[in-house]
Amino acid sequence: SNLHGSTTYNYRLVGTSSAGKSFGHNATAATASDVSLQAAQVTVTYGATDVLSGTAALHAAGQTVGILAEPTGATTYSGIGTTTTDSTGSWSFTVKPSLRTSYKVGVAEGNSPPIAISVRPVTTLSVMSGNKFAVHISAGVPFAHHVAQIQRLVNGSWVLTRHFALGAGGKATLPDTILPKGHSTLRVAIGPAVVGPDQAATGYLAGISSAMNYVRS
Repeated sequence: SNLHGSTTYNYRLVGTSSAGKSFGHNATAATASDVSLQAAQVTVTYGATDVLSGTAALHAAGQTVGILAEPTGATTYSGIGTTTTDSTGSWSFTVKPSLRTSYKVGVAEGNSPPIAISVRPVTTLSVMSGNKFAVHISAGVPFAHHVAQIQRLVNGSWVLTRHFALGAGGKATLPDTILPKGHSTLRVAIGPAVVGPDQAATGYLAGISSAMNYVRS
């Protein structure tokens, strides 16, 4: 009893007699957090929601759980809402991170360890009239002037076809003459782990569009 959650304690035994004191070896024990925290997904696409959930250690109904968030670039956690526990001490809360964000929750007894949810930009590739492709990359920050790339699937691997700069609104238009004649499987990619310039915005993972089949005549 009387221990704090999420804490490592050092302890030892002490024997006392008329001859004096004798000390045992130092040992450690860690207590569980006062409230647990997990996310349904650790990576979401911009604009999507995620669900945080957990259980308060007291397993009682009606406990207030405060939700705290620290987006990329912030230096402190700020409260974004509260929820209450059900009859088993469980709780849930829906969040909509606009970029990579760390979350933690708190009850009267203490806080949970933090958890981070990463965000990908929305990346789309579509066919326009006039044998052209439309590219659009959107997120909570502008992607104008960032460099993306269109890739072709060749022998099971994605191969760079063309780098290109995004214009206003994170949009670009590409002619199909960048492709060889015949069938191609295409996608657009930008950001970390994409071969070439790393042009993802701060707080975002790579954006990769759905693959698309196209035949250039």
